[in-house]
Amino acid sequence: MPHHARRSIALTVIAAAILTACGGEGGEKKTATQVAAKVNGGEVSVHQINQVMQRTNVANPEQAKAASRQVLERLIDQELLVQQAVEKKLDRDPKTLQAIEAARREVLARAYLEQVSSAAVKPTDSEIKDYYSQHPELFSERRIFNLRELAIAAGPDFLPKLEQFMSQPRNLQQIAEWLRSENVRFTANAVTKPAEQLPLEMVKRVHQIKDGQIGVLGTSNGILVIEVAASRSVPVTRTPHGR
Repeated sequence: MPHHARRSIALTVIAAAILTACGGEGGEKKTATQVAAKVNGGEVSVHQINQVMQRTNVANPEQAKAASRQVLERLIDQELLVQQAVEKKLDRDPKTLQAIEAARREVLARAYLEQVSSAAVKPTDSEIKDYYSQHPELFSERRIFNLRELAIAAGPDFLPKLEQFMSQPRNLQQIAEWLRSENVRFTANAVTKPAEQLPLEMVKRVHQIKDGQIGVLGTSNGILVIEVAASRSVPVTRTPHGR
């Protein structure tokens, strides 16, 4: 059956917006309907339309009216598909149930974070100013780094031995060759990252390394030897609103 014919049989559109009607015996107000469309035995509610419309940036009333009609059409199509899925018992399929549970967990986690963030005390202008001044590596002295790294698979007990070897001027190639001679596993990597993309526990220490210099950092996964091959200064200034 053609798509438009199926829809004309399946649907009885009641309303695209909430209307408060007056009438009835004694002049009593009738309850405003929250149903935008009847779809076979199911419904599309005005709340569903409003929820989608909240994510749009339509300000013009005529455009909003046209957009809400398009949203209603999409929700009607979606409801028809849902009904077909339930009829075929896809709502009982293990994969479908797993996907629904995953979506449920994500929605709940996001709702909790939104509640916590909305209840959090917003920082004062003075606190924002202090944060900027206390973290020059992220703002006034922010740099974008070209880094060469040796990620060493060794515990903190290996650090003194490495520092002793590096007490003499060494380049990264010499350090790598020495690690191989010591049968210490490591991986080499080269990355370009701005300061804010470095782990917070590292950014201050990397900021202290000048171009061409090598630094050694202990991490939760081992030891990181970093060479700042080059960097450029790209400061971030504070706006009047702290953003």
